[in-house]
Amino acid sequence: MTYKFVPGSYSVISSKGTSDHHIVKVDVTKVGEAHQGSSVRRSRKANQKCIKITNSSPSAGVWKLNT
Repeated sequence: MTYKFVPGSYSVISSKGTSDHHIVKVDVTKVGEAHQGSSVRRSRKANQKCIKITNSSPSAGVWKLNT
């Protein structure tokens, strides 16, 4: 399964405390291998997932996926 970027969905949010760390949000949709070259477009509701960082240090913390 491959994914396709949704144009216009890119946004950057500065994280607290440092200027060199940012949160990047984009929307992607799943594209089936048989439909990659198809000219027919189907609108599909985008799925949104939030990740909660349970430690103050994201690289050392446990990330939970809230769906």
